[in-house]
Amino acid sequence: MVDTMPSIVDTITEHIHPFVPVPEKIDLLVEKLNNEYLWLSDEYRNEGRMYQILSHYFAAPDCKVYEWGDFDAVFIVSNIVPGWKADFSFKLVNPGVWSSRFVRECKEFLTGVMSEFKLFRIATSTPDARVMKMARMVGFEPEGTHYRAFGWNGTYYDDTLLCIFKED
Repeated sequence: MVDTMPSIVDTITEHIHPFVPVPEKIDLLVEKLNNEYLWLSDEYRNEGRMYQILSHYFAAPDCKVYEWGDFDAVFIVSNIVPGWKADFSFKLVNPGVWSSRFVRECKEFLTGVMSEFKLFRIATSTPDARVMKMARMVGFEPEGTHYRAFGWNGTYYDDTLLCIFKED
């Protein structure tokens, strides 16, 4: 498939670059998504479904996948509608990469994404207070809550919606 979306430069920051979907990394990503607390809701946590989702992310023209360092964090920019909006996901954030540099480069990355695609808004959601804290540190603001919208091992959590909104 030919990618018709604009493309962010190969390395937008010192540590963030396009994710190369080699089988070993895909398998590790599937394993982590299956097992890491609050990373993926119950309805998606089976290997067949996760491989389908990841295949879409890597093939879809409206989706870009990036990583920090060598698989220390994965960022997914999806549902990109140039000139309007996109969704953003933080995955696999290794606690060892948390630093002011990480926050600064994430802000730079998100600014670059919004500029490249001429976005008014970029949104994310999470049931995880740790991810919510990280999202707020890089510029997302709370926008609302989907109550009991995220299931993990049969327990339901509120999913907090966050957004970076650029005024005209």
